[in-house]
Amino acid sequence: MLNSYECKEYFRSQKDICFNSELFNDKYKDGGKIIMLFAEIFSFIVDVYGLKNSAFLIIQYSNTDIFKQWFWRLKHTLGQSLNTDPSFDDIGQWIGKGCFLKICISLIIHHRLFIEETIINKIIKKQKKLLKELTEYNYFNNKNKYIKKYSDNYILLDEKIILSYNHECFYLENIIK
Repeated sequence: MLNSYECKEYFRSQKDICFNSELFNDKYKDGGKIIMLFAEIFSFIVDVYGLKNSAFLIIQYSNTDIFKQWFWRLKHTLGQSLNTDPSFDDIGQWIGKGCFLKICISLIIHHRLFIEETIINKIIKKQKKLLKELTEYNYFNNKNKYIKKYSDNYILLDEKIILSYNHECFYLENIIK
């Protein structure tokens, strides 16, 4: 449980992510999209690595060319699937939750943070929980199935995500490139 100081810092960090990310030009209009994109990632990074630098890590990674290009490609694919510009909720659901594992692992590796099997297993466990929630809404308005599940992986918006740490391509497939 957070004390009042930590709670203020938590919200200040979210505000920093919103206003310092370069994903959108209009921070006031599109800030909610940034917050929703990183909501699950931020809480996980805070839980594992602490509150102090979590916002900074997310801001720095979200401002890399690799992440921006990946995000805009996925946002475009999502928009085509929805037949409209994705809302903040769409971005949070389909990209933030659906690609949670890929974003977390890429961010951790980008910053060369300490990573071990227990952290990977926590990420996989959380992604499985998020995936279960998302499969309840597995169809876009145009009746296209959005998640294609296989034994140890799934495909979402043309992104393959592997859920087995023992898979030989775990890191290769789960890194944003």
